[in-house]
Amino acid sequence: MGDLSVDFDALRLSVFTKAIKISSSVDRVTLGPDSTSPPRSPVEISSENNRNSTNISPPRPTKSPGSKQKPGITFSIEKIRHENEVLRREEVLKAVDKRKKDMEAFLQRLQREKESMRVELAARREREMEAEKAKQDAEERRFAQQDELRRRHEAQLQAQRFQERQERMAKEANEHRRLKEHEECLQKIVGCRARFTENYTDIARIMTSMKNKNAIASIVGPFTSRLKEFSVRIDGLIEGGKAGGLTSNDVAAAEKVLREADEVFVACREEVNRINEEWARQEQEALMQSSGGHGGPGGSCGDPGENSGSTGETPVGSGGQGGTLERHSDGVDGGHLEKSPESLDSNRAQGRVERVESVESVPEGKGLDATVDVKAIQVYLNSKNFVERYQETFKGLDQVDPDWRHRKDCQRKLNILIKRISFGGIPLSEVFKKFLESFQGKGAMEMAFAMNLVAETIVDEVEGYAEQKFRRIYALAAIVVALWSQYADFGNLVLSYLHIKCPYTVPVVMPRFQGQSDEDFWSSRGYTYPDGTREDEALFFKRMEKLMRFYAAIITTKLPKGVIPCHPHGLGNAWTWLATILNTQPRADAIEIYPKLIKVFLEATGHSMLLCYPNQFKKMLRVLAQDYYSLLVQHSGDSNFAISPLKDFLTDVIGKGVIAPPEGQLSGNFWWGT
Repeated sequence: MGDLSVDFDALRLSVFTKAIKISSSVDRVTLGPDSTSPPRSPVEISSENNRNSTNISPPRPTKSPGSKQKPGITFSIEKIRHENEVLRREEVLKAVDKRKKDMEAFLQRLQREKESMRVELAARREREMEAEKAKQDAEERRFAQQDELRRRHEAQLQAQRFQERQERMAKEANEHRRLKEHEECLQKIVGCRARFTENYTDIARIMTSMKNKNAIASIVGPFTSRLKEFSVRIDGLIEGGKAGGLTSNDVAAAEKVLREADEVFVACREEVNRINEEWARQEQEALMQSSGGHGGPGGSCGDPGENSGSTGETPVGSGGQGGTLERHSDGVDGGHLEKSPESLDSNRAQGRVERVESVESVPEGKGLDATVDVKAIQVYLNSKNFVERYQETFKGLDQVDPDWRHRKDCQRKLNILIKRISFGGIPLSEVFKKFLESFQGKGAMEMAFAMNLVAETIVDEVEGYAEQKFRRIYALAAIVVALWSQYADFGNLVLSYLHIKCPYTVPVVMPRFQGQSDEDFWSSRGYTYPDGTREDEALFFKRMEKLMRFYAAIITTKLPKGVIPCHPHGLGNAWTWLATILNTQPRADAIEIYPKLIKVFLEATGHSMLLCYPNQFKKMLRVLAQDYYSLLVQHSGDSNFAISPLKDFLTDVIGKGVIAPPEGQLSGNFWWGT
């Protein structure tokens, strides 16, 4: 029974389904009593009316028109649709229920998977945390090991640096002791050389005063080879000492040479005295014979070559190499102009430079005529030699500081200090203290390097200043004087660099020596070769004037009382400079530089000299204006235009009797910045 109902339901569903499919094309009732036949074509109707085997049907029973049969099952489209909708809804509900169950199962499965993943992630995270912790522990252990290694390495480096510093200090101390011993030995040897030169000069003077000139060769001949040998031996010790390493044995050798030379000099003097006595005796006998033996106290027993009269002319200075100047009616004797009236010790200006005067001698060659001052040339050469020897004292820094790191730092700091030297900015007293701090607390080589750097840079700075910045030059001069009073070597360095860059501060006009190149010759006169060619004359004159004004500023600068004990290069050097100029004839090939620099020097120092030596300086000005100016005119030729400004200046000064203070000279309490 159940199967039948199921089959019926299936049949019904099939029928309904098919009915639904054809319902769109069927617009009338096709079954049942209410159905209607579809319209037929005439052909179909005619054919249908033809009887044949296909359309012969058995006879039907006749029905009465009033009787009407009603089928047992009736169909309704709406009902079918309703039932179909019910079935559809049931199917949908079943599908939804199934889908819901599937989703619940999926959610349960997803929840189980999620829980499983959560557990797995937690386990993985725990494992990762454990691994990270283990990694951190390993890193900490590695860092700890590295720190320990670094600490040990740093300790080793510190110990090594300490040992190296101790070794370097010991090496520097030994080097300082060696250099000090070398310097002492060199000074002793140079002293021996100076004594040898002095004795040699004395012998030469005695030779020239001999009455019997023919006997000179017989006296000097036996001693010439030995004296040359002594000179070569001493010079060899000095030349060897330039490279360092002099010991007491070298000093003993030099002293031995000097003792042997002294014996020769003593023997030579004795022989000269003997010959002079013999010559005087012979002259006396000849005189007595010529006068018939009646010579007496009233007779003339003097030297025939002596001139008892006065020529009326006198040289301007005892050291002069040139001609003579006439004595003025006011009694000015040029021979007394070489030193100041108070006999100031102007030679102290040379300092250590003069102490090594015989280290480098004047080159031999032609051209040393009456216009050449050999002593001044020697001072110039000594200045160059002093700078070279001083720079040798800190060459050891190339080993201590090979990359120049410390020296560049020192150079930068000192250059900043030099740039701060001015009037109106930082007080000069503060700048001076900073320089002292920079020099103090250093080793011998570092201190020598610093002083050489400051001295050379200051002189270079003067060359680069504009002409109108005279106050800056006087500020630099004040610092130089203050440092010079504390460190003699510093002052000698500044003076030596001035002599090298401007030989006219010596003063000297260097001659041309045999075999000397053009560049060396003009460089010795102060010219530079910036681009391989000699600098322009106008630029050269301006540079020389600035350096000369700086030298004059050093001489005339006065610091407040208590700052320095005494001036290391005072006004007496100005007198010496002018006297040297007067004692040397001007050179025709440098006639333009003489009047320019004399005028600059008088403008810068004349006011102070007129205050210090009022009468004597006026006499010197008259000598300059008349006698020396005449010499300039004689040698100038067509260059009178170059000496006219000097003549105008001297005429104006002599007429007024005063010289104005130099432009830019510091006044007031400049040292303290007020």
